[in-house]
Amino acid sequence: MKIHELNPNQQPQPQQVQIDLSTSKPILCEKCGYDTFISGVKARKISKLLTGSPQDMILPIDVLLCGDCGTVIQELLPEQIKELYRMDNAKEEN
Repeated sequence: MKIHELNPNQQPQPQQVQIDLSTSKPILCEKCGYDTFISGVKARKISKLLTGSPQDMILPIDVLLCGDCGTVIQELLPEQIKELYRMDNAKEEN
């Protein structure tokens, strides 16, 4: 048996996981059922009073939109962003 020494600058290679796509299920738009998405960005403004900086801060948030109807695919959002999205929608309805 041969033991290989790793060069300290060499990172170990990650193992490739074999996935059978026939066991997967598609993610569909909740509104229209379309299965192709495009990238978009939502932006949040954070007050300079909260950040202590001289200007308000803009925080970009990557989202996926339905390629057919433009609906944000909420299933793929982080939980905290889902809650912000629900709060924004509730404000718009009032």
